[in-house]
Amino acid sequence: MAKKFLVNLDLAKNQLLNAAIQNLPSNPGSPVEGQIYYNTADHIIYYWDGTAWIDVSGDIRDVLGGSGLSASTTSGVVTLNVNVDNSTIEVSGGDALQVKDAGITTAKLANVSSDISVNYGSTAVPTAAAVKAYVDGIAGMGVLVGGWDVSTNMSFPQVTSPSTISKGDYWYATTAGTVNTNTSTVVKINVGDVLIANKANAQSITEADWIILETNRDQATESVLGLVKIADQTTVDTGTDDTEAVTALKLKTLLDSRTGGYATSIGDGSNVLYTVTHNLGTTDVVVMLKDNISKEEVIADVVLWDINTVKVSFAVAPATASIRVIIKK
Repeated sequence: MAKKFLVNLDLAKNQLLNAAIQNLPSNPGSPVEGQIYYNTADHIIYYWDGTAWIDVSGDIRDVLGGSGLSASTTSGVVTLNVNVDNSTIEVSGGDALQVKDAGITTAKLANVSSDISVNYGSTAVPTAAAVKAYVDGIAGMGVLVGGWDVSTNMSFPQVTSPSTISKGDYWYATTAGTVNTNTSTVVKINVGDVLIANKANAQSITEADWIILETNRDQATESVLGLVKIADQTTVDTGTDDTEAVTALKLKTLLDSRTGGYATSIGDGSNVLYTVTHNLGTTDVVVMLKDNISKEEVIADVVLWDINTVKVSFAVAPATASIRVIIKK
């Protein structure tokens, strides 16, 4: 019995091994575009192009060259030659096409940038001097000024010496507290949070002048981003705690204990139909077959016969106890 697939079969770029296409003595009726078959009368593979059956073993009829490629034919053998200028492109002694030493100059590049602060398009190629000049011109990065006692100051950092704050200067919070801003909002700061000036001369009570990198968080909830605690197995099993996280192992342990299953080996070398009694009391089961020697999954016809049995059939009788039937609900 042939297994009928009612959807496209996507092999995800894996190989189709030891396969033979459909064998027929003549063209099949009602073909669809792209359909192929092997003709056993003339021993040729054909495909349907939407209008006619085309022989896939046709000979090459024409090879066209061009300004960069030439072709010659001798005794039915076609030779293709790449035309190179031996100035920019050359063919090595091993017949490899390669760029000739010193063959690429700035004159051959479409867009060379000598100033990437101005010419920074996606197609511009910067010179080494342009890169160095740009990097040298970048202002210095911010510096770590020190710790900040938020509970005492109740504001973003302020400095008196030097009297200015540079963009990128940063502090770390040594205590937890809140910052009262000039917009009547309160910003919560935790120990270890990093406060970065977002502009020069950032104001001590202006939230927009600062970037806060949080290194410490409160307990997470459905509406608050934060930290979570890993639940133990008892908590996962009972399912009564809605604040602790479940790991993959604890979830698997729970599911393994809650789901039923049955497994047995079938095959006697002569029969092609087998009835497997699992006694799980439902037809809502999943059936998988595997080869007991190779441990690979195999495909056969499976019918969920009733709430306690499934029927498995094969095109060829399997060897004794060669197929493992695994049933899960």
